Amino acid sequence: MKYLRVLLLMLVGALLLQPPDLNSCGPFIPEAQFAWLHGPVGDGKAFARGELGVLRPHFYRRSLVLAYRQLAGVALDPAEIAALFPASPQDTSEGASRWIAARGKVPGVKPITSIDVNRQDKAPDSYGSYVNCLDDAFDNAIATLQRHLAQWRPDGVDLQQWIQAQDQVFENCSGGPSIPAATPQSADPAVAAARQYQIASAEFYAGQFADAERDFGKVAANTASRWRDAAPYLIARTLVREGTVTAKAQALEDAQRKLLLILKDPKLNKTHTAAQGLLDRKSTRLNSS
Repeated sequence: MKYLRVLLLMLVGALLLQPPDLNSCGPFIPEAQFAWLHGPVGDGKAFARGELGVLRPHFYRRSLVLAYRQLAGVALDPAEIAALFPASPQDTSEGASRWIAARGKVPGVKPITSIDVNRQDKAPDSYGSYVNCLDDAFDNAIATLQRHLAQWRPDGVDLQQWIQAQDQVFENCSGGPSIPAATPQSADPAVAAARQYQIASAEFYAGQFADAERDFGKVAANTASRWRDAAPYLIARTLVREGTVTAKAQALEDAQRKLLLILKDPKLNKTHTAAQGLLDRKSTRLNSS
């Protein structure tokens, strides 16, 4: 028994002196990489969107085809990219699944199977991620889709283009930036207002907070927009997200002032509950920073 104890102590000592080569949690030191060995093995979506790096003739055929399409000006649309590089099932939320099912019922829409709702934190020395697109974003998109179905033909240009733009909005949940183009000046006011809101939303999810704040301001000034009354709240939410993601205390303070103004305005009573909830969460972040 004595010898067994001595042997166990020797084994433990050997393990402590020469620990095995194990990978633990980061941070992991970044390495400069100018070209892939056989094509992208990490963010294939970025490669498909045109972030090609240095192309090599021995890449896998799929990577060469994607590069050829980019260079030939025949890029994949968001639905094609999502189908080619589907998110893991655990990355697709219940809200995203509901949206995928709803849009899939519209005739002529290219099917998608998943949407990654998590976005990598781009802050220096950060290795985490956060849920960028919450379930209410997808539920709001479903409600908007139902309204448009009552107004526009299911196979009409207006609805099809709205869905394509909405796909771009949600591409920013994990990737991007992918910002829908503005409608021409001759567009129907309702179509233009819907696109104006989509542009601001895409900028919000892409982390382009200054642009999102500016464009939600345009929504607030647009008398033809059904999102006009919600826009002040959306501006405040943009500031809260900016302050949370970038650790800018000033953005949180600006958000607090805007939320208090919303709560004092009886014309904005439809957003009072949401504004109060956001104010409570914002105050917790501001006081803990």
